[in-house]
Amino acid sequence: MNAPERARQSYSLRHQGKLVALTRGEFLIGRDTACHFVIQDDLASRTHARIVVNDRGALLEDLGSANGVFLNEARLRKPTFLQAGDRILVGTCQLAVFPNNGDIHTRIISDTLPAQRSSSVPPASGVRVAAAQRAGGPRSETIKADAFQLFGRLADQLMARGDAQGAARLLTGHVAKVIRGAQKSVPVGDELLDVAGRYCLKLAAATKEGVWVDRMVEMHAATRRPLSTDLSRELTFVLRHASDFNRRQLVEYQAEMRKLGADLGGVDSSELAERCRLIAEIALP
Repeated sequence: MNAPERARQSYSLRHQGKLVALTRGEFLIGRDTACHFVIQDDLASRTHARIVVNDRGALLEDLGSANGVFLNEARLRKPTFLQAGDRILVGTCQLAVFPNNGDIHTRIISDTLPAQRSSSVPPASGVRVAAAQRAGGPRSETIKADAFQLFGRLADQLMARGDAQGAARLLTGHVAKVIRGAQKSVPVGDELLDVAGRYCLKLAAATKEGVWVDRMVEMHAATRRPLSTDLSRELTFVLRHASDFNRRQLVEYQAEMRKLGADLGGVDSSELAERCRLIAEIALP
């Protein structure tokens, strides 16, 4: 779209089921309650991004955020003019760009995106909403499996383009959040544990850095759960090509899983023991 066409087109931003017209001016996106779009997500910076609307169009800019802004599944490297159909990712919250029909300002629509822990509100009411969310309800340190999967797909694309380090930077914070939650005894679902573990092993293979094996083991050890059969197979493959992982941590984990198999009173204990044996054979120098 050229500049004159952009100038004639106006847009709305869909966030949490609400469609908000992007009128002339500046719209801030971030955790700070003064932002126009308040994102209740630890992966979002206080002032994460902004959209500036002027005669030239609607310009999206990353305000130096820690985890980046993604536009249509690619990391935003420079200010970029938005177009209808664009998808903006801030933390684990996805916002979508729609063309204005000329007769709307704000209206509620059916939202097919996964539920997000965030609100799209004006600054004045944003303070009350954010404070209420912080004051009540169970605290969760982990993200949902579908949110992790969303970032995982972005990481897959980066790895396919040969940018394994970019994929590692993208997922580092998300993996750390799962581990932190597990260590604090916050419930970590089986699906999230498996998805996070799988991407740790993908990154270990792509970057050839054993620290990703360590992180996968750490999150499973913290939850006292054995690796799934598929993860065990993937791990044995990765270990044959890795050298700088924490062997002692892995051996201690598999020993704990052997004990867990005995404690289970025979329920899947033989299969678990075999998995542990295969891993131990490779882990031990």
